[in-house]
This record gives sequence, C-alpha cells and structure tokens, in this order.
Amino acid sequence: MSAFACLAIEASTQVLSVAACHGNRSGNIEDNAGREPSRRVFQLVQRVLAEVDLDPQALDCVAFGCGPGSFTGVRVAAAAAQSIAWGAGVPVCRVSGLHALAGVALERHDAKHIAVCLDARMGEAYIAVYHRAGRAELTPEIDDRLVDPAACLIPGTQSLFAAGPGWDAYPEFYQRHSQRFTGIDTDLWPSAAPMLAIAERMFRDGKTVNAADALPNYIRDKVT
Repeated sequence: MSAFACLAIEASTQVLSVAACHGNRSGNIEDNAGREPSRRVFQLVQRVLAEVDLDPQALDCVAFGCGPGSFTGVRVAAAAAQSIAWGAGVPVCRVSGLHALAGVALERHDAKHIAVCLDARMGEAYIAVYHRAGRAELTPEIDDRLVDPAACLIPGTQSLFAAGPGWDAYPEFYQRHSQRFTGIDTDLWPSAAPMLAIAERMFRDGKTVNAADALPNYIRDKVT
C-alpha cells in the first residue's frame, strides 16, 4: 500500500487549521483568522505543504471540514478544497467538524464516549456523540445535529466526556447532563490534524466525492 498524502482544511470556527501528511511526515498550522479566513487559508496551505515537502500534484485527496459551523468559514474551506482538488485531479473527503473536534478530545483525553458541543448562535447548539471504535478511531453514536440547549436531552445512559466551547456557552445544558460526564474540556476546537487519519480511512473505503460535489453541511440554512 502506497504512502498516503493528504491536505486537510478546517475553518468552521474562529480557529483556521490546515494540516498535511506525506508518508510518515505530517504538519499542522493553526491561526486565529477571525472573520477573514479567506485571506489566510492559501498562505497556510503553502506553508504546511512545504513543511512536509509535498507537491499538490502528489496528493491522494483533499479533506475539508464540511461543517457544521460558521457559514463563512465552512464555505471558505469548501472553496479552497475544491480549488486544490480540481487542480490536482484528486477527490475530496467531506469531514464533519464535530468529528474533528472529537478527534482532538480523543488525542488529549483518551475518552471512550465523547459528547461534542459548539455554539451555533441564535440560542442553539451543534452537538454529536462519538465513540472510540478502535485504538484511535471514532465513529458517530449520535449524528451531528442542531438542538435547543435549553430543552435537549442527550439519548443514552453511558458516561460521556464533554468537549468543546459550546458547553461553556450553555452551562445549563452541561448541568442537565453533569451526572453522566466524566470530565470536560471547553478549550478544544475542531482541527485539521485529526482529519488526516479520518480522511485516510474514507479514502481507503472509497468515501470521497468529486471536487464539484464537495459541498458544505450547514445543518441549517441560517447564517451562523
């Protein structure tokens, strides 16, 4: 099996993250791009590709955080992924930003069941629950969804690790489930780094799309 080469872009929150891997080499750059991720994304792409000595034409695929999250940021990531994939003639992996956030939590806390939460604004939250299916592989237990944190009850009875800044944004939501939580880290954000491993599994399993079909997953149509 040939060495996997991938570029990943995540911009669904205020943290812009770009990562790449080329064989056993990998790199990740994060930047607080604020409301102007489009000004920074291609600069970071060039830097991280140079860091791992990877020519875009040698890519196997491009991955991007397809959402949910910032309407503008998700579009920026999608447009960048489409442009690079089209130029390189490679497919695209659409990776959930909540899955990427759970990947960060898994790396830092080695949790088995991870409840991720991002503030969706307008009094709503994006949530999902992922569980560790292998040593470092996560699969969705509760798919990404938009909820009213004032009324939502997370199904199930298993213990959970709470990850993401959404738990800070809606403390009453956290308190409602506090007896199920074994720990919490609200200083975690979706990152492109764990997307590389997610994208490799998707690529090997044929779960990719053409550049033209690399569309965001807003979950809702309202701007967030």
